[in-house]
This record gives sequence, C-alpha cells and structure tokens, in this order.
Amino acid sequence: MLKRTRWLLAVAVTATALTALPSGTATASPDGLSRPSAPDTATDRKTHTVTLLTGDVVTVRATGSGCPHATVQPADPNSVIHQTCGPDGHLHVIPARVASQVGPVLDPDLFDVTVLIADGYDDQNTTELPLIVQPATASARVAALGDVLALPSIGAVAGRVPKKSPATAKLATDSLLAGAKKVWLDRKVRATALTGVGKPTGLDRNLVQVAAPDAWKAGYTGKGVRVAVLDTGADFTHPDLAGRVVDRADFTAEGGDAVDHNGHGTHVASTIAGTGAASNGQRRGVAPAANLVIGKVLDDHGSGEDSGIIAGMEWATARADVVNMSLGGSYPDDGSDPLSLAVDALSERTGALFVIASGNSGGAISSPGSAASALTVGAVDRDDRLADFSSRGPLVTSRVAKPELVAPGVDIVAARAAGTNLQDPIDKFYEGSTGTSMAAPHVAGAAALLAQRHPDWTGERLKAALVGAADPLTGVDPYAVGAGRLNAARALGGPTSDQPVVNLGTFAYPQSGTPVACRPTPPTG
Repeated sequence: MLKRTRWLLAVAVTATALTALPSGTATASPDGLSRPSAPDTATDRKTHTVTLLTGDVVTVRATGSGCPHATVQPADPNSVIHQTCGPDGHLHVIPARVASQVGPVLDPDLFDVTVLIADGYDDQNTTELPLIVQPATASARVAALGDVLALPSIGAVAGRVPKKSPATAKLATDSLLAGAKKVWLDRKVRATALTGVGKPTGLDRNLVQVAAPDAWKAGYTGKGVRVAVLDTGADFTHPDLAGRVVDRADFTAEGGDAVDHNGHGTHVASTIAGTGAASNGQRRGVAPAANLVIGKVLDDHGSGEDSGIIAGMEWATARADVVNMSLGGSYPDDGSDPLSLAVDALSERTGALFVIASGNSGGAISSPGSAASALTVGAVDRDDRLADFSSRGPLVTSRVAKPELVAPGVDIVAARAAGTNLQDPIDKFYEGSTGTSMAAPHVAGAAALLAQRHPDWTGERLKAALVGAADPLTGVDPYAVGAGRLNAARALGGPTSDQPVVNLGTFAYPQSGTPVACRPTPPTG
C-alpha cells in the first residue's frame, strides 16, 4: 500500500552561493548565541551527531542530568546560531537565517535536537530526514524530496531529504522555503499500551462496567458496521478474529501482510469485535458482530511515522464507519500538527468517527488525540478510578478540554497474537494489558453498537451521543475524565445532544475581576 514516487527539483529557486565550511565549531556564548570557535575534542560515550535540515551539524554530549552540552558546526561561515535549553531539558538549535520561519513555515521540532535524537533521526541512525510538506500552491511540486508519498487529506506530501553532506541539506532547505507553505518533521508515533503491569484480576468485568451486555440484550452487537483498527496489524489466525476481518493493508512495508508480530493490534481489535471463540464467548469484544478493517501503520516494535499513519487513515475512512487509533506521540500537542489536521479533515469529508487514545504520560495530551473532531479517550480502573498514567487536558496552548470521556484501561484481557508477549499472558489465546490503548477500543466498540442503531448518523452525531450518555464521575477533575465513564447501552435510547463538548471559554491569568451587571433593587415601601 506504500505508493511512493520520486520527485526531482520542480520548483524554480534562486540558490545562494554555497561557501566552504568553517574549520571550527560554534559553541554557546553567554548571550544565548553560538559563534565559531576552536574544535572541541572531548569525547563521551553518550554522544550524538545531528545534521539539521539547514545543514548545521550539532554534536550533543549528555551531562548526566539537565541540559546536554552541544557544539555546532555551521553550514555557513560566520553564522549566528541560537542555542537554548528549556526547563524540560530539550535542546533547541536554530540558525538565525531561518529563525523567522520557525513556527510559521518550519516545524519547531525540526530544530529540537532532543526530539530528533529520541525519534532516531540522528546521523548514526539515519542518513535522511523525513518530512511532511504542504506546497505553497495546489499545483506546485515540492523540491528536494525523495520517495514522495501523497497525503491528500491535508494537501501535503511526505518525503525524505538526504543528509549526506551539510551542503546538500542546506540546498534542500533553500528549495523547501521557496516552494512550501509548511514543513513538518515526520514524527514518530507509538502504541499507547504500558509494559510491566501486574497480573489482571476479575476477567471481563470491563464489559459489565461499560454496560455492553445490556446493549447485546437489546439486540445491538455491531452487526453490519465496519470498524478500522490502525495499529500493529492483527493475528488473522486467532479464533476470536476468525470471520471478522473484511479488509487489510500494510503501511509499514511494501508488499507487507499486515500480520501482527507485536501483539498490540490484536489485543485492540479483539476488544472491539472479538467473538470470544477461544473462551466459549467469555472474552468477547464490545461489538462482537462488527466487521474489522485492519491497517498496519505501526511496525513490529509498535512505532510508526506520521506520514504512514495518515496514509492509513485515508485508506480506512473509505472503508469503515469508525476508526480506532490506540497510538500517540511523545509530546504535548494543541491539534495543529499533521496527524490532527488529517483527523479533522477526514472526519468532515467522510463522516467517519475517529476514536483515539489520550496517551499514557499522565500529563498533557499528544497528537492525534489533540484533534478537535476526535473522540479522545482516557482510562479508568475497574472501580472507575482515574488511571494515574492517563493523559489529560486541557490541551497546551489552546486550553481546549480533552479527553471527552474515559473507559476501562487497566488489566484488560483480550486476544493474544501468536508468538507475542505484550504484557501478561493468561494462556495461549489471551493476555492482560494496560493503557489508554485498551480504553479506546471499548469506545470504538460502543460506537459500532450505536452506528448499528443509527446507520444514518455521522461521526459527529455518534460522538455527541456517546459523550452525552457517559456515567458522570464525581470528585475528579473534568479535564481528566471529560463527561465521565463510557456507558454503551444508555446511548442507544433517549435524547442526545448535538454538541459533544461545551466550550466554557478561557480567562487570562492572573485575573483582576470581571464586570458584573447589577440590577437596582426596587423599593419595597
């Protein structure tokens, strides 16, 4: 399913003359700027070299705690380099010549050296830098990108820029700035299941907790509804998934078979629509008669790039009513990244509902759970207590309320992919797992039940009904649990709201008071 092509330089640019690289490096000065200095010969076992998109080469040495030590070899002689390190320990290195473009055009993550190293984009691990680019005009073709993958949902393309030399990287940046509206780092996204949790207890209590049996008794099992699972693939030989998968595709490897060698995708898929065949029906999914559309967008290590996931989203929304994404980035997000933009665009264009895990940081929500149209799901335990790992709102920058609701995500037992050991095996066919990855498919299954009841409803209406029917949770921050815990049966009957989340607005901090209108008290005498 990976249809990549190679685009040659197709945008006319006026290239600046390339000059020889200086013999020294640039180090931070007291004013926060970096200027050429003598080469630094110190070595450290925890040393990384990162060639930035601009061709500047950063050498980073860990200091054990706090901010790392960094030296910069500029692409241009006499360059001025801004080098900063925030309270989070992230090192940012920004050449002055592109500083005004960082944010409006260039993704700040392209210059976050800590992110580049964490995602494996340092020079030791890759000779190319993966990008997602929105051309400046619809007819323009972006220069300097190789192995291009079209992402029509956001009017962008994904490709790679070679880092074989600073001059090559610098020329690529000049070309991109001439022909691009926006340039993002093609970031890594990971499955949102935890590791090393305890043995599960109280098997299948989660189904009763969300009132799934009540929905089944009312005749709703998800029959006729398609739910896409964008994850690590699935074990198509598992008894609980036999006859449930109606389509599949692999976005991690050309000609791939979409088979799950990680275990995460199989667990998620069976939580949605597993038949429970290997347990005499005991461990079935929330919507056991729904059909599954499997898109493998995460590799066997549970990791994938934004561009491959977006391609999977475009494929899935043409085939399914509901799309489950139990995955997320590593850093807080406000919903303006490529993944979130794709969620919003595809939701509006196709009417599909994206159900997305909030994340496991215990802090602010990352992409794509930050997307405005997504039904973002946090996790609670069997007693409806908020899981400490469950990411929560409000979103950074925008302060928007997320998640919309929560669902069981602690010690959830579901199908085990053959040959895998994701967390805690129960037997040959089942294992327990914990994370918001496990909470989201409960909601995706409930959405399938509701879509069976109302086949004409769009994803926006499904989202409104599920949020409006949640069981409220008291004594906990609404920014952490949204409207409350999922109730799959209540949404099937009774009135529903067309407004999934009430926007109460925000106030600047600190506050000095707001005007109050007073009505005179009439005389009583």
